[in-house]
Parts: sequence; C-alpha cells; structure tokens
Amino acid sequence: MADRAAARSPEGGSAADGMAEDSLYCLRRTKEDDMTLARHDDQEAAEAAVAHLLTESLLMIRYLAASDGDRAVPDNRRQEQVHTLADLCHNLPAWLDPTRRDRIHEGIAFMWRTASPNKRRWVRQCWDAISYDYRWLMTD
Repeated sequence: MADRAAARSPEGGSAADGMAEDSLYCLRRTKEDDMTLARHDDQEAAEAAVAHLLTESLLMIRYLAASDGDRAVPDNRRQEQVHTLADLCHNLPAWLDPTRRDRIHEGIAFMWRTASPNKRRWVRQCWDAISYDYRWLMTD
C-alpha cells in the first residue's frame, strides 16, 4: 500500500496528473487496503476521543477546584464531582503511550464498561461535541 500511496502524490505533476493517479489507485485498491485505511482513521479518531476526554476532565477538575468561593455548589459536592471525573479518566493516559496506542480501543471499552450511567452520559456529551462515533460501544 505504501508504494501505491507514494504514486498518488506525484512530485511536480499537474493537478490533473494527480487526479488520474488517484483514480487509478482507487481502481486497484483492495478490501485489505480499505480495512487498513479504516483502522487508521478509526485509530486517529479514538486517540482524539481519549485526548478530548482527558482535556475536558482536567478543565472541569480545575474549574471545580478553583470555585472555592462559589457557594452554589457545596464543597462535598465539588469534591464528589472531581472524584468522579478522576475515576472515569485515570487509566486513559496509559492508552496514549506509544507502546499501547494500537490497543487504545481496549482502554476505551474498559472505561465504558465500568462507567456508571451518569459517567457514560458525560462521556457521550464530550464525544458528541467532537463528533466521535462511539456506537461500537453501545453493543454492550
């Protein structure tokens, strides 16, 4: 696939030349190529989804920790929310490690299986914001 991918981006060719080579590539693409491309796109989307959850949880934790003067939310409730976010996401950074990244879906699935309905709701809201397709988790 790498050889064919290199052929798709000709150096110094016109746009029409590139289109012709892309069209030829599409004609020669195999089912295996499609699955590899889908896995790559899926991998990138999963990594982005995990990174987004981590970002959102850290921002929320910072907000909750800094709102010490806000009496609208009692201290024990803020502490409970911080604990919930930390509990939900504490294993996710390990799945972004280069040695485990190819198995990131396992980490996402574990987080999903062990999450309460409220945690799942929060995760879905985060992922909806970035249009991550998490339907594969809904089969559980």
